[in-house]
Amino acid sequence: MSKKWNERNVRKMQVVTPYGVGAIFDYSNESFVGMDISRWEKADRKIELSRLSRALRVSSLREPPAEGVPYMRFPRWLYCTSCERMVYLEKQQGEEGPDAPTCPHAPCQGSLIPMRFVVACSEGHLDDVPWEKWVHSDPKRRKSDPSQYCASRDLSFETRSGQGGGLESLFVKCRKCGTDRPLSDLMNNSGIGTCTGKQPWYAKEARVTCTAQPKVVLRGANNLYSPLIESALDIPPESDYDVSSAEAADIRMMDGFSMLAGLEPGTPLQQQLAKTLAKKLVPVNHPEYDAEVRRKTDLVLAMAKAEGAAPPPPSTDEAEDLRVGEWFALIQPRTEAHHPKDRFQSEASSLLVPGTVAPPASALEALDRLIDRVVLVRRLREVRSLTGYTRLDGTSIQGIIRPDRFPEWMPAIEVYGEGIFFTISEQALTDWQDSRGEVISERVGLLADRTSSTNGVLSETRVSARLLVLHTLAHLLIRQLAFEAGYPSSSLREQLYVSDGEEGRPPMAGILIYTADGDQEGTLGGLVRMGQPGRFSGTLLSALAAAAWCSSDPVCGESQGQGTLGLNLAACHACALVAETSCTHRNLYLDRALLLGTPSWPHGLLTPVLELATREYTGV
Repeated sequence: MSKKWNERNVRKMQVVTPYGVGAIFDYSNESFVGMDISRWEKADRKIELSRLSRALRVSSLREPPAEGVPYMRFPRWLYCTSCERMVYLEKQQGEEGPDAPTCPHAPCQGSLIPMRFVVACSEGHLDDVPWEKWVHSDPKRRKSDPSQYCASRDLSFETRSGQGGGLESLFVKCRKCGTDRPLSDLMNNSGIGTCTGKQPWYAKEARVTCTAQPKVVLRGANNLYSPLIESALDIPPESDYDVSSAEAADIRMMDGFSMLAGLEPGTPLQQQLAKTLAKKLVPVNHPEYDAEVRRKTDLVLAMAKAEGAAPPPPSTDEAEDLRVGEWFALIQPRTEAHHPKDRFQSEASSLLVPGTVAPPASALEALDRLIDRVVLVRRLREVRSLTGYTRLDGTSIQGIIRPDRFPEWMPAIEVYGEGIFFTISEQALTDWQDSRGEVISERVGLLADRTSSTNGVLSETRVSARLLVLHTLAHLLIRQLAFEAGYPSSSLREQLYVSDGEEGRPPMAGILIYTADGDQEGTLGGLVRMGQPGRFSGTLLSALAAAAWCSSDPVCGESQGQGTLGLNLAACHACALVAETSCTHRNLYLDRALLLGTPSWPHGLLTPVLELATREYTGV
């Protein structure tokens, strides 16, 4: 956050998600909202990943500045915990110190707490509840005594006994005219007016006309803010380590380099600053110290010239398909040794221990026929960028900058980690779909129809049988790995590689389960260890067995639609859902029935494997 709020700390990674532009950030008894990137101080450090920059059509990706990013207090309506009076803070109020604001009504000086409700619309706008308007717009009260209406902002927030324990016991009252309303009336959205077409940090002239119906929601509601994160893996050849690229990266990260890039070329000040930076790169005991300083100075000046040049305009070519490039990097692991500093290191593995054969007609043999390849990704680098966000039902995307501007850069973070990648046999998928096509088409069609009826982010999802089975399998595996490997499930993530071969893309049916954090050393290898021959097969079989019966069955197994917009079938929190941070599809497009079958339709893709495993375990 900004310097004057230096005691309200947000981790740099959290500035991208979950507390990015437009998100509400609760800190102790205070509440703030992230402002768009036009309000940020310059983000100096570039994060290099040309594949992602091209796909997003921006000149660069930049790490949030260490000095902080601006948040503003929101909601502006607060109430005093001592005298119960409500206070509206103008934008210049409550922003001047490190402490939470206190009640301005002497002699109270009680703590001010933000109101728990806000107003949002499906177009992504956000505003305070107009409490002074709402409390005076009770249709029953207005009809019986119209003269009682006033527009006073002198309000109080009261808790009354004998009214129950819910919203019925909480009242907003006008201290001038005595009008009051219980918060239970908020739920019908009456009296809040039309959408203001703004974000909390907008100036009046930045507002837009919005016809969406605003809704009152809790400021901590899950659907109030959904960040849109685009990510990509750093893959060969760009991920390969070489001395020159590492040296350039070191120079870009130096304190003072961004200042150097902004100086006029050829001036004595620029020359002196470049030499000062160069000396920091050369050990004092270097055998050719003066010559090396001159070489480094020339390199620093050349890089500063390139950095200070005007950025190229965003590409108008078709956005690069990020997943296809990663697919080929994952299915073709290198046979030669990696450099220790390569940012992508993988090796081929297998389900079976080398030199062993699965017993005939066993679950292991059936699983080995189904799984084409297993690849251990010992080191990976991922760049994640915040591209926008949605609110409520997600029908409209809000950008990270004002609608009348185009971003030249986007905020991003880089993380390092490890993972397990495996693919499903194309032949097995084709045979299964051909043999059970009618039921498969019916279940896929249900979700495809519901998806096509949306007009937001979800409408771009290509619903297919392989998406449903791979996505469900990825979730089951995350849940099992969290149990066996000791990772919290929220630290594991999925990446799906799904394609029927449409639009010139290669057929893809792969799953990458990985973990990553901000430490350049990556993680400790525990996930890769779970993918080793002889171990990964047991994890897969355990994941299938755990999901064969849900504690909510038969209701869950026979469901024709649950979750957001009914976009899950046989999948719920008890059996298949994972942490929101782990899922690339918002915990949607899941169906255990297509993967494992049901008692009435035992023809899921992995039903034969599950039946053999059950028979071996029970001896029946």
